[in-house]
Amino acid sequence: MRNQDGVFAALLRLACPNLHIGYLPRFVMHDPPDRPSNPAVQSILKGPRLSECLIAAIQEASSMVVEGSDTSSRMRLIGGYLTEVGALSRVAFESWLRKQAHAFIMGRIKYYDNALRNSTDAPYYWSARVSERLVAYRRLLTSEDLSLAADDLVAGRTSPEACVMTQDLVRDYGRLVESWPVFVAVARAMTAS
Repeated sequence: MRNQDGVFAALLRLACPNLHIGYLPRFVMHDPPDRPSNPAVQSILKGPRLSECLIAAIQEASSMVVEGSDTSSRMRLIGGYLTEVGALSRVAFESWLRKQAHAFIMGRIKYYDNALRNSTDAPYYWSARVSERLVAYRRLLTSEDLSLAADDLVAGRTSPEACVMTQDLVRDYGRLVESWPVFVAVARAMTAS
């Protein structure tokens, strides 16, 4: 899953608010395969990936977190919420996904709009490209063809199959998060003995 570190960071920020997150002074080279230097605008217009769906659900759970609660309680609560989202009826889950897709696209529109507005000295070709993306994202927002499934799960599947898989993965990730305090307790007990 792309951006799994982002999902984990969102989870940690909510579950462990006093935690400090740092980056080690090492790196892994990011060396993706060659891509065309000028991809068509339509090929880069995508809805949210699974990681963005999970992050959105984690952020939604923040309204339910009790101030002063411990990390284990928070993990169980966040995991429970994700599990509930993954257990929604198909229609309710698709409605939830539609809300996430619209929020994602609105975020993209805001990003490109700000980039265009704040880059007054940018070359014409750059401004034209950003403007194309803005038009395309605005069109996508009202499109009937908007796929509700996590974008990174669509390849090789029909949109309904990918939607079911998205729902299953949200539910299963919720169960994992909900059980995390048990894993930590068992690991502590094993190291103590």
